[in-house]
Amino acid sequence: KFIPVPNAAVDVGAGVGHWLEALAKAGTNEIQAVEGDWVRKVPLRIPLEKYYFGDFKQPLPLAKTFDLAISLEVAEHLPERCAEAFVNSLGKLSDCVLFFRCDSVSGRNTPC
Repeated sequence: KFIPVPNAAVDVGAGVGHWLEALAKAGTNEIQAVEGDWVRKVPLRIPLEKYYFGDFKQPLPLAKTFDLAISLEVAEHLPERCAEAFVNSLGKLSDCVLFFRCDSVSGRNTPC
């Protein structure tokens, strides 16, 4: 093993839960998804009760901390004025954050 499996992980912008499903299969004991209400209407990879439904434009009110916080391809969809609160929310969730933001500013209409 090159990277230890976290005991607890949160995915901010989890979508249907692919990353958390993989972590649970690898041995992560506690998973938490954060997403918008749209996921209530689609098939999920993790149980619905693992979801917190929030607005990414507001600071996340989760009091728990995790071994790993994930946020992939979420930040580029937020207004610039929300950037500081969003990044601060991630930092409060974990000391270890896996973060990726697409370059949507370039005007390209292509995937990352």
